[in-house]
Amino acid sequence: MSSALGGRFLPLDMVFSEDEKFFLLAHSCSLKIYSAKTSLQVREFSLDSKPSEVIVCFKLDPLDSSKVYIGTSASTICFVDWTTGKLVKSWQLLNIRTIQCLAVCVDEKREDGEAHGIIYVGGSGSKDSSTIIQRVKLSLSVRLIEDRVYVVPKPSPVGCMQVLDQGNVVTAIAGNTLIIGNKNTEEEDSSVKKPWGVFRHYPMSFHLTCMDAYLPGEPDIINHKGGGSQWGSGRGANQLGDVVVGDNLGALHLFHNVLRVEGVPKGSPVISKMHWHRSRVQAVKWALDGKYIISGGSETVLVIWQLGTGFKQFLPHLGATIQNIAISPRGSSYGIGFADNSVMVLSTTEFKPTSSVTGIQSRVFHLEKGTEYPRFTCVMHPTLPNRLLLASPSSQTDLYSSASSLQTFDISSTRQIYKQTLTRSNITSANQGPDEYKIKEPDLPHLAITKDGKWLASIDEWKPPKKKSLYSNEDGRSSQEDDSDQSEVSLKFWKWGEKSLSWELATIVKSPHPSFGGAGPEEVLDLVAAPKAHLFATLAGDGSVRLWKPKAQARDGARLRREDSEITVWSCRKVIKFSKGKRGQQILAQNLLSGMSPQKAWWGSVAFSEDNSVIAAAVPNSLGDDSAIYLADSSSGAIAHFLSGLQVGKATEIAILERYLVILGTSKLLVWNMVNGTVQWEFNLRTLLSVNNPVTHLAVDYLSQTFAITISQRDAPSPKIFVFEAPHPTPVHVQRFECGYQIMALLGTDTGKGYVALDNQARVCCLSPILTRPVQRTPIEGKEEEEQEAPVVAEEDEPTIGTLSGAYLSTTAPTMSAEDHMDLDYAKDDGVVDHVVSREALENILDSTPSYAIGSLEHTFDQVLQLFAKAPLLNDGDDGDFGGVEEEGGPQNRSGDEEDDNGEDAMEV
Repeated sequence: MSSALGGRFLPLDMVFSEDEKFFLLAHSCSLKIYSAKTSLQVREFSLDSKPSEVIVCFKLDPLDSSKVYIGTSASTICFVDWTTGKLVKSWQLLNIRTIQCLAVCVDEKREDGEAHGIIYVGGSGSKDSSTIIQRVKLSLSVRLIEDRVYVVPKPSPVGCMQVLDQGNVVTAIAGNTLIIGNKNTEEEDSSVKKPWGVFRHYPMSFHLTCMDAYLPGEPDIINHKGGGSQWGSGRGANQLGDVVVGDNLGALHLFHNVLRVEGVPKGSPVISKMHWHRSRVQAVKWALDGKYIISGGSETVLVIWQLGTGFKQFLPHLGATIQNIAISPRGSSYGIGFADNSVMVLSTTEFKPTSSVTGIQSRVFHLEKGTEYPRFTCVMHPTLPNRLLLASPSSQTDLYSSASSLQTFDISSTRQIYKQTLTRSNITSANQGPDEYKIKEPDLPHLAITKDGKWLASIDEWKPPKKKSLYSNEDGRSSQEDDSDQSEVSLKFWKWGEKSLSWELATIVKSPHPSFGGAGPEEVLDLVAAPKAHLFATLAGDGSVRLWKPKAQARDGARLRREDSEITVWSCRKVIKFSKGKRGQQILAQNLLSGMSPQKAWWGSVAFSEDNSVIAAAVPNSLGDDSAIYLADSSSGAIAHFLSGLQVGKATEIAILERYLVILGTSKLLVWNMVNGTVQWEFNLRTLLSVNNPVTHLAVDYLSQTFAITISQRDAPSPKIFVFEAPHPTPVHVQRFECGYQIMALLGTDTGKGYVALDNQARVCCLSPILTRPVQRTPIEGKEEEEQEAPVVAEEDEPTIGTLSGAYLSTTAPTMSAEDHMDLDYAKDDGVVDHVVSREALENILDSTPSYAIGSLEHTFDQVLQLFAKAPLLNDGDDGDFGGVEEEGGPQNRSGDEEDDNGEDAMEV
């Protein structure tokens, strides 16, 4: 298992280095340093702590710009040298249980020689539930000293905090209150001096989301006194500091002259209100000279407020919700963090991006009680095995956001290649209806790509927002609950454009599975691509599978416009009916089951065989408590076999591997031998997890003839990956995943390189094979044997194998790198060079066809002998070549009577 790549950026302000050549970004358990010139990661610091401990905040050390303070959720302060990526010192806070925010004063002086640094920490108290702010004096030789500064009256978390004027002014927001404290002031009506100073509260009627304070220096105050009213009205003659806060309704509130270093305020402060944002203000910052305020929100627009003139400047169409804003030390750049797991550095003079970093933009789900565990919509590129294609939303913070874009991510370089919108988008327009319900974008629940990487199929699904009704039916269901009649489902076919380097829409089919009762389109449950043809299959809630194939048509007027004379249009070529469908089963249950409640849940999975001859479908049985498996001939559409009573539960995924049908259900993992018509082996999943609905994933690697599964529960501390060979019931390898993470997708590379796992923190891990001597298989008989899952090596001198070791040992030779080919050893006796044959060359001969389709052994032996009889080639095997597209299976060679009526719904784009 490789180390985790990628990850989700935390919603924390970017930190620039003093020379602005680097910037620092935080993940949940690591701090990454990027070059501002190349946007490449140069260094990383990872926390060596518990899985539950995550980074909460980090600040640059004002005394040493090469060091950074990191606060964690376990009340630990880490002092890290980001130039080397090493930990210098760590301290454990005693009075704070959980750190909420961290602040460092840039001009505060050390009181003695033993103090290394001074930080201010806000968080929940360790003894009670109160929220406190304390001053912490750090030292490298002695224990830290914690001095309590303030106790928040209401136990609201401290959202933001700043320390100014050599540590004499503290500002913070907690809930709907702005808190300002002065160290050198006293209350007029009290003779008792506060331990630290006097704090003032400014409660607001709205929840405060962000804050920033500006305190001018002495030169700025002198220039202002001699310059008249150039700062605009409402800003007093004594420049004693202003504070701007943003609320959750989109307004900015500017407090004038409230950061008073001397004296006690008399009367109410002067507050200016500025309102442009439609919704919550996500971030606000002062310019270094105090003349501008920069704000951002969900409108994807950066707003610059000129305080002297009241003029607003806009930088629109940034692509995603602005989450945080940072200003470089020299004021030449803005560091903007977006809600789609990306950051950008903008030049303040030209407003053009100078650097950008984009992570994996996977979805973030809100798991409600009783809902099914979600799955990521993603596929691996067949010819470029390092590229991951996944459906990505426009926001990582909106838990109900739809995934309407396609992101292509290179997992080897951890960089985004491109991003393309596949559905209609309303990110820059008003997305709220007249009834105050948010209008969502269409979702991409399914993606599939052909083996040559030329065609991509996607499913667009849009459902109207669920509205609360004051009236309900007798059975307790709301009249607005069933929104299938108003939903929209579309099937789109995309062709890869070599010139445009993007996916070009070729055909769109609205309602690919129409409902004959006029009750709206049927929900598409699965979408797969055939392994060796330009062919797609869709399985819907009507209990049928539709096969989609391309057809070439003449383009009208193409010769006059000097364009290609032919276009490709996809249409439905065959319909295979398996069951009555969701509505038919509900009617049957209501009529025949003596008043039993109809089946609400519906599922389905479909798979092709390796030669496209067989198509398998798994749908619920008539009672809805088990799965029914159908095997059909893909060419004729005739159902060849029907399996029932397997007691696998809900079949989440199925696959065909050689002669074996792999069924992964919620209750059982079952392998069916399609040739003998018997169960090859089965395994009860409840011996591992005593839950009714575990989280399962299935992936197949056809080249290595293995499949992998993951089985876990929602709150599992450490999920596992099991790798099997279809004929054998014991796994060839068991890999424990990192604690605290949940596997959301498991994909096969189809190149013999193993499997790719994507977790809930947008991280990618690769499970790859290592060729060595055979190892014993790992049993999974029960919970007691889970800890003994490491493969046992034959000799004790060899290291423990931690990857797919036993799956490739019987048929392949050890892999040699390019350096190994260059360093061939000469024999001392005869000077003969040993011929080395690459593993890829043998795989192309031995694994090119399934075992049941192997031809003459003499021909195969001659091919292997030719490899050893000549000098080996470094690039003999090219897994990316595609030579298995069956053009004769296309629609142009079929008779017209085989076409389905739904082919008329195909619309040329």
